[in-house]
Amino acid sequence: MILRKPYAFLIKYFKIIHIVMFFLFAYLVFLIRPIYIFFLESISGNNYMYFENIANRYVPPIVFIVVLVIMVLAIAIFFLMRKKEKPVLFYKLTIVYTFVLLVTLIYFYFFFKSLNNTNYAPLRIVVNRDIIMILYYLNFIFVGFSFIRAFGFDIKKFSFDKDRKELQMDAADREEYEVNINVEKEDILNYVNKQKREFKYYFMENSRFFIIVGSILILSLTLYFGYSHFVINKVYREKNNVTIGNITYTVNKSFVTNIDKYGKKMDNNFLIVYLNIKNNGNKTTLNDQQFRLNINNNYYYPATSSCDYFNDLGICYNDPEIASNSNKEYIIAYKLESKISKPYFEILKNKKNYQYSKVALSYKTSQKEIINYEINNTFNINDISIEVKNYSILNKTSYVYEECNNNSCNKYTKVVIPKLGDRVLKLTISNLDKLSDDFVKNYFGLKYRNNILYGSDIEILSRYNNDIYLGIPSMVHDEDRLSLVINTRDREYDVLLKEGKNE
Repeated sequence: MILRKPYAFLIKYFKIIHIVMFFLFAYLVFLIRPIYIFFLESISGNNYMYFENIANRYVPPIVFIVVLVIMVLAIAIFFLMRKKEKPVLFYKLTIVYTFVLLVTLIYFYFFFKSLNNTNYAPLRIVVNRDIIMILYYLNFIFVGFSFIRAFGFDIKKFSFDKDRKELQMDAADREEYEVNINVEKEDILNYVNKQKREFKYYFMENSRFFIIVGSILILSLTLYFGYSHFVINKVYREKNNVTIGNITYTVNKSFVTNIDKYGKKMDNNFLIVYLNIKNNGNKTTLNDQQFRLNINNNYYYPATSSCDYFNDLGICYNDPEIASNSNKEYIIAYKLESKISKPYFEILKNKKNYQYSKVALSYKTSQKEIINYEINNTFNINDISIEVKNYSILNKTSYVYEECNNNSCNKYTKVVIPKLGDRVLKLTISNLDKLSDDFVKNYFGLKYRNNILYGSDIEILSRYNNDIYLGIPSMVHDEDRLSLVINTRDREYDVLLKEGKNE
């Protein structure tokens, strides 16, 4: 096949070709920037908006045409400069950069095409952002060098204004030649070794320039990643203050439990967050949608309907009004549907872009402690000193009480009779007047044969002074071991009433 050498054409339009390359590189800045901004906002806001033809919007066909044109021009000038024994490093780097950019843009095109059907992990988004960020900022370097080539700045041996004269166009640049497609392995190796030597010499001659450019690039990337990691995408820890506007949020602690306030096991696990809210500004109202739990990119919102199970722990957060210059701690409960792993408590900081501040939770799993006591031992529950002084199980019983009215007092006898088939359990407990009937029903129980009969299944027959009379099943009386259980969220007080056979 006979072809004509293009060198004469390239020499004639050498300057124009470089002006075209400069404008194409400059245009690439505007074409690539939307892709970079997309991933930047996706990471900071944890969301994106999908719309039709999103791939063509962010990776339009024109961008492929621009990259291919630059690549073809760079290849053509590369062969011209190599023939005339001129520096070719810029064109080599241009070819490599445009090839990498072309492959990357093809990848991003199909990435955007798949957004409608695929949810990508945050790590994938971060990697994509870093790739396009590097290519985006590298493009500015090529804009600068192509500008120098196009408009003739004289930097050391790159006498670009004299290139066209020094290239010395002659008839040989138009002669026809035969293309030989046979490739010799030894020729390739020699060529590679030659290019390595040339690059080494070129680098040594211009080492100061490369050191300055490299230092600026490394410093810029270090500052960028540092700002991104420690400022924009900073992850806080428990006890750290997160200030958004006039409000300071502090996660004091967190734990996972499946025990309600009555000490009973629930069907689901809940993660409890102790959140302190300090309002340094005007009165404001927050809603529960401002706080969410992020576990493996699955989001959970406060289970306000389950507040009653945890109100013994503190004030349950339920869209409260935060007074001016106030400082209060709330508990927020999250119902878990899967195994917990690396949870983050997230606070909405930008309503417009749905950006959140993240707090890494060092949660603990709540463990119940069982404490054994005997009769006449004293212990404390909710700051109330309790001592079980005596007990008895009876078929029926009675006690005398006194009622006074109009300066006269009368004594009455109260007969305590259980329902058919039950017995009466009489307990004498110090400070009984401080324990309500609801407390007894919610927290008291009887343990026998390693089973617990909860207070909700026990009838309160009567109470007087420090004595309480409970209706219990007859079979409990026949058990060898019987204990009174006071069951709170994190502790089970086990008071031994009897051990051994009944007489």
